[in-house]
Amino acid sequence: FFICAHLRPSAVPFFVVGSLIFMRTLAEVEIGGIGVVLGYGDNEEMAGRLACFGLVPGVEVAVKKKAPLGDPILVFFEGQEMSLRKAEAQCVEVKG
Repeated sequence: FFICAHLRPSAVPFFVVGSLIFMRTLAEVEIGGIGVVLGYGDNEEMAGRLACFGLVPGVEVAVKKKAPLGDPILVFFEGQEMSLRKAEAQCVEVKG
């Protein structure tokens, strides 16, 4: 196992022989990248707000655009586009 020290404990990356599973935040996904929502870390307020929009664990989300400084971020999921602040996207843990 490989653990990256600069990530929060709730978003621990790990490698498996033959396949790669890497958990990171939605803010770290590159333009055109796709990930599956795993959770929101320990931010219950953000979890409730984003769940109301349908951004729940198990949903596949794609990053469509980012502003030059990375804030806001335009994402696409479940047939809808949504703009997130960088701080909000940093709360969303994804794999892929």
